[in-house]
Amino acid sequence: MIKKLKFESIADLFSDKINSGNPRMSSVSRCDYVIIKDKEILFIEETNLMLKDLLNPRVYTREIVENVKKMWGSITIFMYYISAKGLIDEVKGKDRIYILLLWKFDGKTVRALSNMIKTLIKYRNGGYADVKYVTREDVDIRKGAN
Repeated sequence: MIKKLKFESIADLFSDKINSGNPRMSSVSRCDYVIIKDKEILFIEETNLMLKDLLNPRVYTREIVENVKKMWGSITIFMYYISAKGLIDEVKGKDRIYILLLWKFDGKTVRALSNMIKTLIKYRNGGYADVKYVTREDVDIRKGAN
């Protein structure tokens, strides 16, 4: 069973609830897709690191901070959703994996990306079983393929 959630609309509902309908309040950072599979739940953030200079410490740090916010915002929204829908038993015991879905990247980005994944793993704090990256050439994860 593969189930792709309409995470954008779920996140909008969550933001409306916590902001009490105030449009001037900022929304919660979140990933782009959530796919529930038989043994795992994939939280997928689609990004293009080719446009970013990850060798610049400010850009690199900003990218780490943004992804940590998306990791924890996504899991918060997901927990709200499964609690509201009564789906806790359906997702219990499944590994949660945060995935960066990347466009192609060049040689200078590889080391920075590797370090970024190591840093993001430090911030998973039991909320995620793993943090990975996948390139579009490897697989079209948006369709739930592995």
